[in-house]
Amino acid sequence: MRYVVLAPFYNPDGSMEFATEEEAEAKAMELLSGNPALQVRTAQLLKSFSAQVKVTAAAIKADPAD
Repeated sequence: MRYVVLAPFYNPDGSMEFATEEEAEAKAMELLSGNPALQVRTAQLLKSFSAQVKVTAAAIKADPAD
């Protein structure tokens, strides 16, 4: 089972996912040692979701009334 560290910042590269609970706790403690006011949690990862967005642009045809 994988474990994650949840901190109040976005980390898209997956570097906050760990194979063991002990590794996740060690990372959480490392984050806290650098910023004791930070609220950090560890959790067992049950599901991971992702999505993609496609953005396109096209020229607008002239209005025939103009």
